[in-house]
Amino acid sequence: MGSGQDGGEDPLSRFVAVGALAASLLGVNELAVLLAGGIAVALWRWGMERRHAGLSAVMRCFGPERQPLRPPPALLRAWPLFLVFLKIGSVLFGSGYVLLAFLRADLVERLGWLTEAQLLDAVAVGQMTPGPLFTTATFIGYVLAGGIGALVATVGIFLPAFFFVA
Repeated sequence: MGSGQDGGEDPLSRFVAVGALAASLLGVNELAVLLAGGIAVALWRWGMERRHAGLSAVMRCFGPERQPLRPPPALLRAWPLFLVFLKIGSVLFGSGYVLLAFLRADLVERLGWLTEAQLLDAVAVGQMTPGPLFTTATFIGYVLAGGIGALVATVGIFLPAFFFVA
């Protein structure tokens, strides 16, 4: 018998499995069953993480150290991350492969936010996903600052193109 992470022994996994089996027997499309199960698990885990994060933040405020609440590093990096990708999006013409040189100069050498290996992994992800190579920006934003980082990096790199076209 394994733990909840590897053997599916936790109650959430059993609940989702029973729900998926019932939906399949009722004739629900398999993709809809997979999507619903994935969303249910993601929402449950997100809620649990937020609950635990909230409790630990409260305990820090009222605990023996009484540390002030600080914004998470993801929010602190969001604005500089947006500006980096806004600059790259505004000067990047031609091939998307020029993106590699700009990303290396800013994020590896100047800011030190990524290593060379992380940058190459991000470019590899951009190559494997459908769409433009600019999806690398979304991946890097996610690695550096989570969901908000992915959003600001994507908006930052694509926003100049909309202004230039207008």
